[in-house]
Amino acid sequence: MNAPTSKSTRSEDEKLYVYFRPVAGLNDILNEFVLAISYCKRYRRILLVDQSVAYNIDLLSFFSIINTDVEVIHDPETIERIVGSRIMNRKIRYCRSRRQHVFTDSDETTRFDLDREYPNVRVLSFIRGGGGCKSYGFFRNHVRLSDQVHQGFRKKRLHIKSREWYSIQVRNTDLKCNYKKMNTMCIPKGASVYVATDDPQVIAYFKTKLTNNTIYNFTTFGERRNNLHYNSSVSGKTRIMDTLHDLMFLATSKRIVSVSKGGFIGLARALHKHGLQC
Repeated sequence: MNAPTSKSTRSEDEKLYVYFRPVAGLNDILNEFVLAISYCKRYRRILLVDQSVAYNIDLLSFFSIINTDVEVIHDPETIERIVGSRIMNRKIRYCRSRRQHVFTDSDETTRFDLDREYPNVRVLSFIRGGGGCKSYGFFRNHVRLSDQVHQGFRKKRLHIKSREWYSIQVRNTDLKCNYKKMNTMCIPKGASVYVATDDPQVIAYFKTKLTNNTIYNFTTFGERRNNLHYNSSVSGKTRIMDTLHDLMFLATSKRIVSVSKGGFIGLARALHKHGLQC
């Protein structure tokens, strides 16, 4: 018999939860939201979103999750009352061999069987890493960007003098790519070019290569040269805003040029292909 898929109608004592700590970058987070929400919907659980790891900010103030028929709680005090401070204060590490995150003070893994029901477990912990290709459909159907994200994008957009632009995407910190051999012949001379990258040296390179084009980038890189998701020299709010705005500039550009690997560029290409209203 199929499990019910509507919002939980259980009493307070009967309610079941999934304690979800998003980790890694935007595409990873969206993919794990897909799995967590799907599980909650299938087994009538409430989703508790602890955002103390990913960017260490209230992610759901930058975008809301809609049309899922799942109750989502992201208030830290409410979550702590439900799961307790011991669980919330656990540190996590990446277990590369298992491609998942685990608590550092416990042998407990957080990859429970997504096809199995646990009726006697009040709170299931869900902490995973790794990207995938599920983010596009979720972003398009279940993510609503906040007004502050849209307003920030429009403010940056005013700095681009032309009505349209081409875009170049280069991921070059944790995942290297040979961007210097990228074919940019499709970008006309004189066109505006937005460069979305995690490496400021990439911007400098294209300013010397595309001398007949105007190069734009609005990312705050900070003092440390590493993956922007974990760059503690830049505030979490700035990092998530820059990431979302990069995605929006890529998706609304005339053409994307990239040789990068990873889920973020896949999400950008899908949004570019099907359209994104900004």
